[in-house]
Amino acid sequence: MNPVKNTRDAVRAAFLPLDCPRESLEALFRNEPEALLTNADRFEQYVRTGLAHVNITPQTVTGINTVQELVTFPAVTPLRIQHADPLVGTKYETREPEQSAERRMLQQPLLKHPGLTWFELNAREYYIATLTDFFEQELPTELQSEIAAVLLAPDSADSTKNTDYQTYTETDSEAVHQRYKNRVEITDNGDIRIPSDHISRCCQLLQKSESQIGHDYPERLSYVEFKRGGFEIPQKQFRLHLAEYAWHAWGKLVSIAYNTLTSHDLTRLVTATPNVDEDLFTRFQSKSTVFIPYYGTTNTENPKRNWTTSTDSTLTNHSIEIEDKRLITVIDCIRANTDLEFGKPIRINTLFDRIRTFFPAPHRPGNDIGTKETLQNALQAAANDQFRVFNHSNSNALDCTIPAPKPSPYHPRMRVNPWEQYQVTLAKQSQAKRGQQAPNRHRSQGIRPVLPRKYSQAHLQPYETQLTHAQRTAVTTQPAVTALHDTEPLVDAESFQRLTCDEVVFLTRISLAMERLLNNASLTRSMRPLRYDADGNELQINEAKLIDDKWLEKHTEGTDVLYTVPYRKRRDLGIENISHDGYGEKTPSEKSLHRKGVDYCAAALAAKPDVTRVIRYCDLWRLRGTLCEPALADQHLFSTRVDVIAFNGTTPKYAVGVETASNAASKSQRCVQKLSALSETIETWFITPNSQHLWRVMNHLNDPNHLDFKTFPDSTADSYGRSNWERELIAEEFLGEYFDTLHTYRSLNTEHINAGTNDHQHKIVGHV
Repeated sequence: MNPVKNTRDAVRAAFLPLDCPRESLEALFRNEPEALLTNADRFEQYVRTGLAHVNITPQTVTGINTVQELVTFPAVTPLRIQHADPLVGTKYETREPEQSAERRMLQQPLLKHPGLTWFELNAREYYIATLTDFFEQELPTELQSEIAAVLLAPDSADSTKNTDYQTYTETDSEAVHQRYKNRVEITDNGDIRIPSDHISRCCQLLQKSESQIGHDYPERLSYVEFKRGGFEIPQKQFRLHLAEYAWHAWGKLVSIAYNTLTSHDLTRLVTATPNVDEDLFTRFQSKSTVFIPYYGTTNTENPKRNWTTSTDSTLTNHSIEIEDKRLITVIDCIRANTDLEFGKPIRINTLFDRIRTFFPAPHRPGNDIGTKETLQNALQAAANDQFRVFNHSNSNALDCTIPAPKPSPYHPRMRVNPWEQYQVTLAKQSQAKRGQQAPNRHRSQGIRPVLPRKYSQAHLQPYETQLTHAQRTAVTTQPAVTALHDTEPLVDAESFQRLTCDEVVFLTRISLAMERLLNNASLTRSMRPLRYDADGNELQINEAKLIDDKWLEKHTEGTDVLYTVPYRKRRDLGIENISHDGYGEKTPSEKSLHRKGVDYCAAALAAKPDVTRVIRYCDLWRLRGTLCEPALADQHLFSTRVDVIAFNGTTPKYAVGVETASNAASKSQRCVQKLSALSETIETWFITPNSQHLWRVMNHLNDPNHLDFKTFPDSTADSYGRSNWERELIAEEFLGEYFDTLHTYRSLNTEHINAGTNDHQHKIVGHV
């Protein structure tokens, strides 16, 4: 099928996307957001109308001129809402102190929410309402019959492959039309008549389920009547069939857009539709519900909030919904752990243990709940009364219950998505034909409009399981990374007057590789392949000019080359520094040479048989409750990080500090201080790139408060290597006291380090 050029296929894509191949639907988004930007006024009109829509009653669509836009506009609308910044630049932002959690949570607040907001729920219902109206008012009868037949009278399916349940997967769409068009009849009043040969459980709606259906069915629906050798389904009831299908179809379309459009695309779209932010701000300002449920707190104290509330009395009297980062972390942690459930009692001690080992992906708010007291205070201050903290009935331990977010389709593509499992549920209903299953019948003249729970529950359970897996993926897995030869500029390449397009692509590749967001590229290997296109031709790059213009730094080690794009230049290219522990360094100035060492050590530790998990850039507060806690507490190190730490289960086994030469002696000294505290209970490694770096680092450590050498070696970096230093450290009795092992990159066991062939990389948190 070709929904881009064929209008009839576009209708099928709009009304039956679950039955269409993903590749066919993705073709509609290949020109986005250019097409949306060209029609920004109409798209903005569609979004603004959808923001205020609150039910699924058929509604004439606004802003749409083509059938294809019935697919693209609804799919991109929730992403436009998510990436809005309605509070930035307002007095609500400026009243919060800089660097405070409150100010950070005001920036793109809808994106931080762990589920769907009021706005996105409305957008989904607007999609359903306009779809049902378009079906009844605009579609020719033959296409109405085809769509109704696919929903109510599909072929009987019995397969283990999800794609086999898609009506338009391999067959020509017009051949499908010929097969389906006479299976149902559209009556003059819009009812659907199904001959007895095609009656199955597909004629019945699934049971109501809050996690599955976005609206409630009416309390009373008439029995579907058996007349003249078939069933007649009233138009209003068929709307519910179409709405139920569309509820899930919306998730598939949004997911495709989410995994296709870049942050740069969405930024341009936000800029082109400014009135949307104004509408969003109006609802925030009116103190109306935005977040469902609301994960905010009341009566909490932040030491950074030392501003004077009298600066603007109107703001003091009109608070707005600002969600609490701590509660967002709690919600994401529960989403990420299959043994924790929303709405059911969770021991607070257990919840904190899970939080200590929870590493949200970089697109989610970071985890900094460093103590159990911080967790308990946040839960007790929750503004939503669905949060409960109470004593366990049989002990003095505290339990809590946490309200669930509305599941969202914002997650990387999975092998089986929830909407695909829903489609399997529908397809399996087609196996139960009338007469084969007596419970389908009610009396002699009709069937129940809703499938009894005992026949639907077995199908709903796999859907619920897949939905839970999707929410876990949304929290723990990074959005799709870029393949090396698919890299395109994330900003307008022409805005850099002294850079060619090839140079912008080259610098973008390096920047993505530095943030570990470039597929087929590893910091443990040479960056030389980044200079070539897919055909092996070298890009047109003036490396000397890039270095002179401060766009590029270069480090060579034998035949290997490492490049660094400075942080401010990476930002200019549209690439932000990743600073979540487990994923990246807080300091954006970290160069590729140091990042390489971190990844080298992580790979080497992952290959060890007594290691089950490796954390890069690990916050040391996560070691509370382990044998390391007393020494870290004595040295006041819980607010710091260590470059790499490896665990066996929940027990820390190895810690690594990576140091490159710099002008700041305090960096090396702080690194050794952390290793010294950890070496009391676990094995510690101290790593530098080579003997030149090692010489300078040792000079910085030669201090009365650190490695106070009796006699510092009288030599040079070129003639005094790692083995010399190792003997010196043993003689000085430093090795084993401050750290246990000294390495350079070359002395590490490189047999298991190649990220392209290492079978142990899955142990590393954040590994792509």
